Amino acid sequence: MASASIRVSYTPNDIDGLAAKIEKTIEDFDPEQRVSDFINDFALDINLPGGDLYLTFNGTRLPVDTSFEENGINGNGELLELFSENIPA
Repeated sequence: MASASIRVSYTPNDIDGLAAKIEKTIEDFDPEQRVSDFINDFALDINLPGGDLYLTFNGTRLPVDTSFEENGINGNGELLELFSENIPA
């Protein structure tokens, strides 16, 4: 089986709003993984609270109670964007 990968773009927490977007490639991607589980795991890696984050693909927010596969994301290098619900004032 070929290795599945995705790219995740996010902006680190930055009080002044000056941080640049960071893009990470996830090489050991599992399309059957639940979106919520991925967000929680990824949040641990970047030291953010998972409950405050959500993912989008092609501008559409991914439902957390579905798998990536159900959203048409199969690990073919797709770019997902990670956002925070709580934007600092």
